Amino acid sequence: MIWLNPKGLTINGGALDGVRSVSVSRGAGHSIVEYGDEGPHVVFADVSQRRVEVRIERALEDGGTVGADVGESVSVVFEISRGASDALRRRVTISGVVLSSDVDIKGDEGGRARLKIVGVSSDGSQDPVTIENVVA
Repeated sequence: MIWLNPKGLTINGGALDGVRSVSVSRGAGHSIVEYGDEGPHVVFADVSQRRVEVRIERALEDGGTVGADVGESVSVVFEISRGASDALRRRVTISGVVLSSDVDIKGDEGGRARLKIVGVSSDGSQDPVTIENVVA
């Protein structure tokens, strides 16, 4: 999933300006792959654990901060909608821990900051990324 220019993104309640994108990647935390004796192809596969990684990229002004420290538990909240309208607004909430943060300069665009967050489930079975409809 990727969201461009999300509205009103906050981390632990503090507003984070200039957010260009938020992306969510999902992968296997632990997988089982077995091969048979009859040929070279997989005969069984299972993903018993999942890993969710979130990346936030934002424009960074001179002297600006990244938004959170490595190792910090975070709650990221923002709203999305189709186009610039308020129709079909949804609130995205992500719980996790910051794995890395970096800052660089990208050509004429100026400074940018990136946060990488691993999603953390509240009980091990709930998805750390929730999307709910916003009632106007």
